[in-house]
Amino acid sequence: MKMKSGLVFLLMVLLALLFGCITIDRDPSAAPSVVGGTGTGTGTGTSTGGGTTPGGAPSPRTPAAPATPRVIDYDLSKGYLTYKEFGAVGDGKTNDFDAIIDTHNMANRHGLKVKADQGFTYYIAAEAKTARIQTDTDWTGAEFIIDDYNGPRGSSGWRDSWVFEVQSAEQRRTISSVTSLTKGQTKLNLELPFPALIVAQDVRVRHFIRSGPDQNSGFPQTDVFMIDRNGNVDPSAPIIWDFARVSSMIAYPIDENVLTLTGGTFTTMANSIPRLHNYMSRGIRIIRSNTVIDGLVHYVTNEGPQSEPYHGFIFVENSVNVTLQNSTLTGRRYYYMGTYDLQANRTINFSVINCDQTNDISDRTWWGIMASNYSKNILYDGVKFSRFDAHMGVYNTTIINSELGYHGVAVVGSGLLRIENTKVHGRTFLHLRGDYGAFWEGEAIIRNCTLVMVPSNFNYGNIILAVNKGNHNYGFDTFMPDPITIDGFYVDETNASPNYQGNFLIWGENDGSFERFPYRLTRTIYISGYRSAKPLIMPNDHFERQITVVRR
Repeated sequence: MKMKSGLVFLLMVLLALLFGCITIDRDPSAAPSVVGGTGTGTGTGTSTGGGTTPGGAPSPRTPAAPATPRVIDYDLSKGYLTYKEFGAVGDGKTNDFDAIIDTHNMANRHGLKVKADQGFTYYIAAEAKTARIQTDTDWTGAEFIIDDYNGPRGSSGWRDSWVFEVQSAEQRRTISSVTSLTKGQTKLNLELPFPALIVAQDVRVRHFIRSGPDQNSGFPQTDVFMIDRNGNVDPSAPIIWDFARVSSMIAYPIDENVLTLTGGTFTTMANSIPRLHNYMSRGIRIIRSNTVIDGLVHYVTNEGPQSEPYHGFIFVENSVNVTLQNSTLTGRRYYYMGTYDLQANRTINFSVINCDQTNDISDRTWWGIMASNYSKNILYDGVKFSRFDAHMGVYNTTIINSELGYHGVAVVGSGLLRIENTKVHGRTFLHLRGDYGAFWEGEAIIRNCTLVMVPSNFNYGNIILAVNKGNHNYGFDTFMPDPITIDGFYVDETNASPNYQGNFLIWGENDGSFERFPYRLTRTIYISGYRSAKPLIMPNDHFERQITVVRR
């Protein structure tokens, strides 16, 4: 009998190996779970009950009994994996997070695509764990409910845990051999096994020392640029600062193949955490170059009287050539700090194409949907968002064929600022952010654009708003764009306030008085094709004397 039992056991093992039903072991950095040994097993996910409101939006949930053990049965030979194969139920109630994590871990190990199960609704509880993505993923036809509303108040780990993280299989490298950099430098004495995005910092030098109500002591001098394997700097994203000393330099690999995330409808049940002044990291973090997000939809529900702000549902950083296209996001309710659905930090060649948002771009209930920092070559094309925003600098910005809401274009930076065939709803078309110095070191082109005036308490609108009184040290010299070209500009005054009297070509508060930290005004503005029933004026005699306006 013992021999017979042994033969049966051996036969079971051989069958398990043949059909791919093997033990699941997690990414070392992922949270552990208990999973069965040979293809069927038990997970630790729990059902959280609840459901949806009659209108289809998720409602608050109440804890329910633990879920039944997950059944795991997958097939590697077909070239892709599904969440169902790893035990996902997809009923919108059972916590499928462990199944999703395990699916991606196995797909990463074998280089396989992941496909969501058509018609499934995956419920993801607020837990301190992350699904790491290194392969193409198709979420078409599936929905995801991310429940931050019922997240445990006493635990902070889940609030800092991205639900998904798209990452390179190659590890980043710390560079210690480069000790200084020069603006415009074209080559580093450096060789790497891959082309890389370089992030350099000098902690001794402080930049972007913010003024105003949110004044701070600034941040370390930072620059991002691309190099090839031999250290040659890509001229499309040059080094823009001098570094007398480089205190840190990290090389992030640039994957040569494109990874694509396709489809998927995501709903975030917003947190209800009291005011703690902490940003939530809950959504999809992209830290891999050459990534495309195509056809994704994100909704936000359960926004009540209190909530912590979000970094963004799509959060892109330390990467190049990332594109968000054909997607719909949602502006979040403003509580006490800016809160975002899209953010890009330390990126190069970040593109947003044919995207919109679910709520009214001119409704001030919803905060500006996008923010960016330390980036180069950002593109908006065919975008309908509440705003474009560059907080701590962007080098080269292109906004074309777009429509922006009440926040308009808010930007500081350098290079070429080009806005074409774009409409802004508000009283200011281009806002050079005064809290960061209202600076743009380079040229600005505004061509065939429209400012749709909205009712306000102000008598005048602004084509360009640039307030820097010269009395604050931002950590660097500050400039207006120069030159500025306005070629074809229409002011739609249909809904302007009765007290509306016209527009300032450029509004600022400099009057020729002594400036401790001088703000250099633009020297020349070329303007043609301007159409408005109201006059176009300058704010004071100082601007009239310092700026030459050439009318064509």
